[in-house]
Amino acid sequence: RLRHGTTKGDAARPRAAGAIAGHEEAIRPIRMRPRRLDRRRLRADRAAGDRRDRRGDRLRARRLGARPHLVYPTVPIGRFNPSGGLETFVQQRVVHDEATLHEYVAVQLAQNWVYNDGAYASLAFDAATQNDLPALLALDEKIAAAKAPREIREAGFKLGVRLLKIFARHEQAEILQSFQAALSAQQAKGAFPLAFGLVAACMGLDKAQALYAFYYNAAVGTVTNGVKLIPLSQMAGQDILFALREPIAQAVAE
Repeated sequence: RLRHGTTKGDAARPRAAGAIAGHEEAIRPIRMRPRRLDRRRLRADRAAGDRRDRRGDRLRARRLGARPHLVYPTVPIGRFNPSGGLETFVQQRVVHDEATLHEYVAVQLAQNWVYNDGAYASLAFDAATQNDLPALLALDEKIAAAKAPREIREAGFKLGVRLLKIFARHEQAEILQSFQAALSAQQAKGAFPLAFGLVAACMGLDKAQALYAFYYNAAVGTVTNGVKLIPLSQMAGQDILFALREPIAQAVAE
């Protein structure tokens, strides 16, 4: 007989698991044996991770040391820096104190370097990361054509050649050595902004770091010349460099 509330279909279905011989048994949980840890493998994995961390730390430290080396005031030609015509501004009293020197450098940064040498350094950095030697050689020709005043053009070449000579002895990147070979074969002039972007890329700096270093290097050279020409105190020069931090960051963002 069917129970109250059941149908023939219900009766035909098998009862729940464990319903045997008219009674239901509790379902026994399956016990899993704990997996034994391979302690030797665990120690080996940890050691490998530590070695990777140490290699990463050394690489980050190497890149951190590359940036100040690239912008060091005595690189690439000692303590002498091209003035870029600053003497005329000082002689005509256009630049004559801390405020006017600060204004002069800020204007050069915002209206000149960003659209000229800074742009060349950026393009050279991109070509170097792509190992594009023809692009570097073409850019070198464009820079030479754009630098109309002979004194400024030759000063830029001297700085660039010297910078490449210093770093090509230690950085073995293929694109750097290839451009250095083209320079030796007189297939290139070695303009300074191109050399700077090329070397920065080969040293593993990212583009923002490279451009900040380039603008800072230009600012330090101009401020140093201004401090000597006006003259000003070293403290005034440092105050100008502090004030230029944000404008340089904005120039990099552009």
